[in-house]
Amino acid sequence: MVSESGEQTEYAERRLASMNDTHPATVSRRFRIFALDPLVTNRVRRTGRDTFGDPVEVRQDNDPHQCRVCLELTEPNEPYLLFSHSPFQGLTPYSERGPLFIHQRDCLHYQDTSSLPPEFPRDIVLRGYDSADAIVAAELSDGDDLEALVERLLGFSRVSYIHARNRTYGCYMYRIEPDQRCDS
Repeated sequence: MVSESGEQTEYAERRLASMNDTHPATVSRRFRIFALDPLVTNRVRRTGRDTFGDPVEVRQDNDPHQCRVCLELTEPNEPYLLFSHSPFQGLTPYSERGPLFIHQRDCLHYQDTSSLPPEFPRDIVLRGYDSADAIVAAELSDGDDLEALVERLLGFSRVSYIHARNRTYGCYMYRIEPDQRCDS
């Protein structure tokens, strides 16, 4: 952060120092995109309950909604499911629970894991988490620089994975991890 006088604040200096590296690694690491686990969505569709045991809502309207399974938008008047989900395995102070949409019908799990989903927005929030599921870095994309921001965040040694989130509502969209096949 920069103060009104143009000086970097003490908080920002401490934050950068705590990241253990103020610049991303010089080696670019490609990434992989992970949609919502099909085991979760199959159970939600089959039982009508989310992972917290709460009822799933069936909805239908003219608006496009982002399916977290195929990472495509719903069609006008297509039924979709709304339910709560936490993308974290354990409970930490960062373990958020929020609303997600999926097609009511079965849909193909997102296949092109090396590319960002073309139907999803590119002006999003990227949150970098460490292996203990704590936020250690974040970026706000204006849409033009999304791949570069993903690479930048994954370049920080403490960032193990990234959550892509809706810029306006903050809803979880998908997970981004370094492509281990590129680490050689």
